[in-house]
Amino acid sequence: MFKVQYEMSTKENADLKYNANIFAEKDFVINCDVSALKVEGVTLDDATRAELVKKFTNRVIGYKAEI
Repeated sequence: MFKVQYEMSTKENADLKYNANIFAEKDFVINCDVSALKVEGVTLDDATRAELVKKFTNRVIGYKAEI
């Protein structure tokens, strides 16, 4: 599941001199800690664990850009 969150904000219309209420997408943040990674069936060194987390993070960010 991928969750996109929105927040209520305002946008100024300088031409017509009013503020409009809008829904703006919240900043997307993904935090993956290498120490929290659990892999079963194989032992990974720290460099491989960091690379795996980096690939996962990049894929999630890429997926977010696609939608």
